[in-house]
Amino acid sequence: MIHEPYENWILSETELTIEEKAALHNHLQECSQCWKLGNNWRNIRSQFSIVSMSAPADGFSQRWKASADARRELKMRNQLIRLFLLMGGMAFVSILTLAIQFVIVGSPIDWVMRSTESTLRLFMGTAKYIEAFASAFRFVPPTVAFATWGLLAAGFSILALLWVYMMWRTSKGEISNEELL
Repeated sequence: MIHEPYENWILSETELTIEEKAALHNHLQECSQCWKLGNNWRNIRSQFSIVSMSAPADGFSQRWKASADARRELKMRNQLIRLFLLMGGMAFVSILTLAIQFVIVGSPIDWVMRSTESTLRLFMGTAKYIEAFASAFRFVPPTVAFATWGLLAAGFSILALLWVYMMWRTSKGEISNEELL
Protein backbone atom coordinates (compact mmCIF):
# COMPACT_ATOMS: atom_id res chain seq x y z
CA MET A 1 0.00 0.00 0.00
CA ILE A 2 1.28 3.50 -0.82
CA HIS A 3 1.57 5.56 2.36
CA GLU A 4 3.64 8.57 1.26
CA PRO A 5 0.95 11.18 0.51
CA TYR A 6 -1.01 10.18 3.62
CA GLU A 7 2.06 10.31 5.87
CA ASN A 8 2.89 13.73 4.47
CA TRP A 9 -0.65 14.93 5.10
CA ILE A 10 -0.60 13.59 8.67
CA LEU A 11 2.69 15.34 9.48
CA SER A 12 1.90 18.48 7.51
CA GLU A 13 1.14 21.76 9.28
CA THR A 14 -0.85 23.12 6.31
CA GLU A 15 -4.63 22.91 6.02
CA LEU A 16 -5.85 20.08 3.76
CA THR A 17 -8.51 20.47 1.11
CA ILE A 18 -11.89 18.76 1.57
CA GLU A 19 -10.92 16.03 -0.92
CA GLU A 20 -7.59 15.41 0.83
CA LYS A 21 -9.30 15.25 4.24
CA ALA A 22 -11.81 12.68 2.90
CA ALA A 23 -9.07 10.59 1.29
CA LEU A 24 -6.99 10.71 4.50
CA HIS A 25 -9.99 9.77 6.64
CA ASN A 26 -10.77 6.77 4.39
CA HIS A 27 -7.12 5.68 4.40
CA LEU A 28 -6.85 5.94 8.20
CA GLN A 29 -9.84 3.61 8.57
CA GLU A 30 -8.11 1.00 6.36
CA CYS A 31 -4.43 1.39 7.39
CA SER A 32 -3.41 0.76 10.98
CA GLN A 33 0.16 1.94 10.35
CA CYS A 34 -0.94 5.42 9.26
CA TRP A 35 -3.57 5.53 12.03
CA LYS A 36 -0.79 4.85 14.62
CA LEU A 37 1.38 7.53 13.02
CA GLY A 38 -1.45 10.07 13.22
CA ASN A 39 -2.28 9.15 16.79
CA ASN A 40 1.36 9.37 17.89
CA TRP A 41 1.80 12.67 16.08
CA ARG A 42 -1.23 14.15 17.87
CA ASN A 43 0.18 12.95 21.22
CA ILE A 44 3.57 14.52 20.51
CA ARG A 45 2.00 17.84 19.50
CA SER A 46 -0.09 17.88 22.66
CA GLN A 47 3.05 17.21 24.73
CA PHE A 48 4.78 20.18 23.05
CA SER A 49 1.90 22.45 23.98
CA ILE A 50 2.00 21.30 27.63
CA VAL A 51 5.74 21.71 28.19
CA SER A 52 6.72 25.28 28.89
CA MET A 53 9.92 26.96 27.76
CA SER A 54 12.49 26.96 30.54
CA ALA A 55 14.34 30.16 31.29
CA PRO A 56 18.09 30.23 30.76
CA ALA A 57 20.37 30.11 33.78
CA ASP A 58 21.46 33.37 35.35
CA GLY A 59 24.26 35.05 33.43
CA PHE A 60 23.78 32.89 30.33
CA SER A 61 23.69 35.85 27.95
CA GLN A 62 26.87 37.34 29.37
CA ARG A 63 28.70 34.00 29.26
CA TRP A 64 27.52 33.36 25.71
CA LYS A 65 28.59 36.84 24.58
CA ALA A 66 32.00 36.43 26.23
CA SER A 67 32.50 33.04 24.61
CA ALA A 68 31.35 34.43 21.24
CA ASP A 69 33.93 37.20 21.50
CA ALA A 70 36.58 34.62 22.39
CA ARG A 71 35.56 32.41 19.44
CA ARG A 72 35.65 35.40 17.09
CA GLU A 73 39.11 36.35 18.33
CA LEU A 74 40.32 32.76 17.95
CA LYS A 75 38.92 32.62 14.41
CA MET A 76 40.69 35.85 13.47
CA ARG A 77 43.95 34.61 15.02
CA ASN A 78 43.69 31.33 13.08
CA GLN A 79 43.05 33.23 9.85
CA LEU A 80 46.09 35.40 10.50
CA ILE A 81 48.24 32.34 11.19
CA ARG A 82 47.01 30.69 7.97
CA LEU A 83 47.76 33.88 6.03
CA PHE A 84 51.31 34.06 7.40
CA LEU A 85 51.87 30.36 6.71
CA LEU A 86 50.60 30.79 3.16
CA MET A 87 52.78 33.84 2.57
CA GLY A 88 55.78 32.10 4.13
CA GLY A 89 55.20 29.04 1.98
CA MET A 90 54.93 31.16 -1.14
CA ALA A 91 58.13 33.02 -0.23
CA PHE A 92 59.91 29.70 0.39
CA VAL A 93 58.76 28.31 -2.96
CA SER A 94 59.84 31.52 -4.71
CA ILE A 95 63.29 31.46 -3.12
CA LEU A 96 63.65 27.76 -3.87
CA THR A 97 62.64 28.36 -7.50
CA LEU A 98 65.15 31.18 -7.79
CA ALA A 99 67.89 29.01 -6.26
CA ILE A 100 67.13 26.16 -8.68
CA GLN A 101 67.06 28.62 -11.57
CA PHE A 102 70.40 30.04 -10.44
CA VAL A 103 71.95 26.57 -10.25
CA ILE A 104 70.63 25.55 -13.67
CA VAL A 105 71.52 28.76 -15.47
CA GLY A 106 74.86 29.31 -13.76
CA SER A 107 75.67 32.94 -13.18
CA PRO A 108 73.40 35.87 -12.30
CA ILE A 109 74.25 37.57 -15.61
CA ASP A 110 73.05 34.53 -17.56
CA TRP A 111 69.92 34.41 -15.41
CA VAL A 112 69.15 38.08 -16.09
CA MET A 113 69.81 37.63 -19.81
CA ARG A 114 67.57 34.56 -20.07
CA SER A 115 64.83 36.23 -18.01
CA THR A 116 64.96 39.31 -20.23
CA GLU A 117 64.87 37.14 -23.36
CA SER A 118 61.88 35.17 -22.03
CA THR A 119 60.05 38.38 -21.09
CA LEU A 120 60.65 39.86 -24.53
CA ARG A 121 59.39 36.68 -26.20
CA LEU A 122 56.29 36.82 -24.04
CA PHE A 123 55.63 40.43 -25.02
CA MET A 124 56.26 39.70 -28.68
CA GLY A 125 53.85 36.75 -28.59
CA THR A 126 51.30 38.88 -26.78
CA ALA A 127 51.71 41.60 -29.38
CA LYS A 128 50.96 39.06 -32.13
CA TYR A 129 47.74 38.01 -30.38
CA ILE A 130 46.73 41.62 -29.84
CA GLU A 131 47.33 42.37 -33.52
CA ALA A 132 45.24 39.35 -34.55
CA PHE A 133 42.47 40.42 -32.16
CA ALA A 134 42.61 44.01 -33.46
CA SER A 135 42.48 42.89 -37.10
CA ALA A 136 39.30 40.97 -36.34
CA PHE A 137 37.70 44.17 -35.05
CA ARG A 138 38.63 46.30 -38.05
CA PHE A 139 35.54 45.01 -39.78
CA VAL A 140 33.18 45.74 -36.87
CA PRO A 141 30.94 48.79 -37.38
CA PRO A 142 31.78 51.75 -35.11
CA THR A 143 28.38 51.61 -33.43
CA VAL A 144 29.10 48.10 -32.12
CA ALA A 145 32.48 49.24 -30.80
CA PHE A 146 30.93 52.27 -29.07
CA ALA A 147 28.15 50.12 -27.63
CA THR A 148 30.70 47.60 -26.33
CA TRP A 149 32.77 50.32 -24.67
CA GLY A 150 29.60 51.87 -23.27
CA LEU A 151 28.52 48.57 -21.74
CA LEU A 152 31.97 47.99 -20.28
CA ALA A 153 32.06 51.51 -18.85
CA ALA A 154 28.55 51.08 -17.40
CA GLY A 155 29.51 47.74 -15.86
CA PHE A 156 32.62 49.15 -14.23
CA SER A 157 30.64 52.16 -13.02
CA ILE A 158 28.05 49.90 -11.41
CA LEU A 159 30.80 47.87 -9.75
CA ALA A 160 32.43 51.07 -8.47
CA LEU A 161 29.10 52.31 -7.09
CA LEU A 162 28.50 48.96 -5.39
CA TRP A 163 31.97 49.14 -3.85
CA VAL A 164 31.32 52.68 -2.56
CA TYR A 165 27.94 51.57 -1.14
CA MET A 166 29.47 48.56 0.62
CA MET A 167 32.25 50.73 2.06
CA TRP A 168 29.64 53.21 3.29
CA ARG A 169 27.57 50.46 4.93
CA THR A 170 30.69 48.96 6.49
CA SER A 171 31.79 52.33 7.88
CA LYS A 172 28.33 52.88 9.41
CA GLY A 173 28.55 49.48 11.08
CA GLU A 174 25.62 47.96 9.21
CA ILE A 175 27.82 45.13 7.98
CA SER A 176 30.01 43.28 10.44
CA ASN A 177 33.40 41.84 9.60
CA GLU A 178 32.00 38.31 9.96
CA GLU A 179 29.50 38.96 7.15
CA LEU A 180 32.31 40.11 4.88
CA LEU A 181 34.40 37.01 5.57
